[in-house]
Amino acid sequence: MIGILIILPLGFTYPLIVDRAYVEYNSLSDTFVARTNAELSSLYSTLLVWMVVTMILSVFVNTLCWYKISKYSQASRQQSDFRLFLVSFVTFLFQAMAFSIGIINKVSADVDPSKLLLLSRIGQVLSPFANDLLTLTTPYVLIVFSKRVSNNDKKRRNGRISLSSVMGSDS
Repeated sequence: MIGILIILPLGFTYPLIVDRAYVEYNSLSDTFVARTNAELSSLYSTLLVWMVVTMILSVFVNTLCWYKISKYSQASRQQSDFRLFLVSFVTFLFQAMAFSIGIINKVSADVDPSKLLLLSRIGQVLSPFANDLLTLTTPYVLIVFSKRVSNNDKKRRNGRISLSSVMGSDS
């Protein structure tokens, strides 16, 4: 499975590996713009297809989870199940933001390759943050929605907890 996840994208992204990439200063927009000899429009098209598939799957799974959780009465509902659903839903919202930035970049590659329009510059500026957002959201969302982790963090900040108890070995 890991091999598929590593090798499959190479079939679509090899132009980025093979073709020359460079950063260029655009004096009209007063920004640096990433350039490549690869055709970005087709790369963004492939990326957006992948993002649409994952967004649809995420919407389906989140809807299914919400339906199953909402069937239980509030008294019998597990708080941990509801918190896990919230983690999944918030992560989906961040994925939706990254998806919208991907759409902006696709439109920018098609309509404004010189990155002069405001929308193109917004996509250019937000792209690195979208990547970091997708990478860093999960640990922070887990900290926010995990009662045990957030309680241990509060105790640790107040100096009432040892490092060994945070790591799971109470002594």
